[in-house]
Formats: sequence, C-alpha cells, structure tokens
Amino acid sequence: MARSSLPNEKRSNVPIGSEFGTYNEGDAITYFVYDDQSKGTEHRYLTDVEKDYARDLQCQDDFASSTEWLDHMENETAKSFSLDVIERSPGVYEPRIPPEDAADVAKGIRIEYENSLDSMGVNKEAKLSNLVGGGKVPIGPIDDISSDF
Repeated sequence: MARSSLPNEKRSNVPIGSEFGTYNEGDAITYFVYDDQSKGTEHRYLTDVEKDYARDLQCQDDFASSTEWLDHMENETAKSFSLDVIERSPGVYEPRIPPEDAADVAKGIRIEYENSLDSMGVNKEAKLSNLVGGGKVPIGPIDDISSDF
C-alpha cells in the first residue's frame, strides 16, 4: 500500500499495486470477531498473532506472500476458535467452535478468501508488507501513482 502513509488517506481507498489486481482493503471479506482491541479480546488476540508473525518475518528480513499469510492465519484462526481465554463478547470467555470442528471452519474461511483474491486477479505469491508488525514494505515494482493526485 504505497500511499497508506499519506495524511488523511483512507486505507479502504488506497490502490495497492498491479500484482494485487483490483484488490482494495474495502473489498476484503471478513468474518465477525468481537471488535475490541482491549487486551484479552478476540480481535486483539488475532491482531497480536498477525503482528508477531510480521515481526518474525521482519527479523529474518523476509516477507510472506498472501498464500503464506493464509497458511499462517488458517492455523492460528483454528487455534483461536476453541480457546476459552479470549473475550468473545463483553464478559464472555468460551470457545467459539469445538476443537474438532475448528480446523474445518478455518479452512472454509481460507477457501472463501482465496476465491475472493482469485476473482480480483491477485497474484497470491506476491510479497506483502510487514507493516502490521511495525516492519517494512518489500522492494518491488512501483506503480506510477502520481497521476492520482
């Protein structure tokens, strides 16, 4: 997201680059998690998992592709579904899905997301940034975005 650091730039409107087809954050599919970034909440847990992965990659001077991120998050999402130590709604700490079903549900989410990326023409092997963990953006072809201003 070359322009994500510009003042007042809405992330949902930032063109990402030719390797990512027509993808835009505003087009991303999601699934509901308790949307609170307080420590111990479901959303914060998943955000921390993403940050940790990006930091690990950054320490290795590496960047993961969409496919590698999907691999990682499919596994972590399956784990999160059956945890009883993260808050799912105010004061509710219980598994979302029984452990024996969690991997299947996480796989279903991943398949839907991959299908969505395919429909937008995303090169799933293109490297993504580690910005979520405070890292860098991979060096690669830069689209001329100056005409957008």
